Amino acid sequence: MSNTDPKSVSDRLCNTSFQLMDDKLTEICAKLEKLDKNDEKLLIMSTKMNFTSRRVDRIDINIDRHATYMKQLAYHSIDLEARSRRNNLIIYGLADTPRENTYVVLAEWIWDYFGLDLDAMCVQRVHRLGSIVKARSVTQTPRRPIICAFRDYKDTECIMSRAQVLSGTSYGIDRDYPKEIAQARKYLWNFKKQQRYTSRDRVAINYPAKLIVNGAVVKDVFSDWHSVLNMDRLSFFRSDETTRDSIYSQATEIDSSKQRDLSNNSQMSVGSVSTEAPLSPVLIPAPVVHAPARGVDTGERRSAHTIDNTTFSATTNSMNGEMQTHTTRKG
Repeated sequence: MSNTDPKSVSDRLCNTSFQLMDDKLTEICAKLEKLDKNDEKLLIMSTKMNFTSRRVDRIDINIDRHATYMKQLAYHSIDLEARSRRNNLIIYGLADTPRENTYVVLAEWIWDYFGLDLDAMCVQRVHRLGSIVKARSVTQTPRRPIICAFRDYKDTECIMSRAQVLSGTSYGIDRDYPKEIAQARKYLWNFKKQQRYTSRDRVAINYPAKLIVNGAVVKDVFSDWHSVLNMDRLSFFRSDETTRDSIYSQATEIDSSKQRDLSNNSQMSVGSVSTEAPLSPVLIPAPVVHAPARGVDTGERRSAHTIDNTTFSATTNSMNGEMQTHTTRKG
């Protein structure tokens, strides 16, 4: 058995311990470096997630705004259609007769019940609503509604002011409304019947569909009608630009050096988040307006403007004040 030098044994043990410690430190350093890279990845992902979250919030806001904008456009469309029909009246309960003259039938009925001469009014058109074939398939004595279009609004008001004489009869008269308003007013009419108001109650259905009893609003189908119609339609586009600028201005830029370090570990480009401003609208130059043409010395005043190759001239007759517009295309 050989003698072992205690000093050499101690040196070997120390060297082994140092080697193990070096290995451990190397492993710890590698893990720390890996953690640093993971932190960088998490930072980039967090930045992207924040940016995406802001984009999603902006999309939600735009969806709500666009829904309001679409509702406003729908209300404007319904209101314009209702105003275009304000000179129309619909009469219910008049029986169809073979080969009838609808105008004569309506004129006699208005004279009998209202004491008004339809010939004294300017009637543009009178006709029945619906198909006679479908009406006869339901009953042998059809009573299709009659629609009458007047030229003057005062004529419709004159007739409607006497509509109360039809109370208790089988006839009815109403204004011509768009489908949406007509359905809402029909719902209010049925609701009014269910409430069984007495003759002392002052009941009215105001435009577009608002049930008023004794001066108090009982039911309003279009409760936001006036508030939506009075909104500024251009405010939607102005707020969209402001929102877009505020969202992109909060984006965080990522250092390009971190992008190069992680480019081999990810298929997704992690470059700096774009903060470019939206494209500016294309400005269309105003048309060139040349000198006005010479006037006509025949008692008329003529003004002409040339835009591109088209000449527009407006002639005002000094005698009757009528305006005529002429368009001339240059060769």
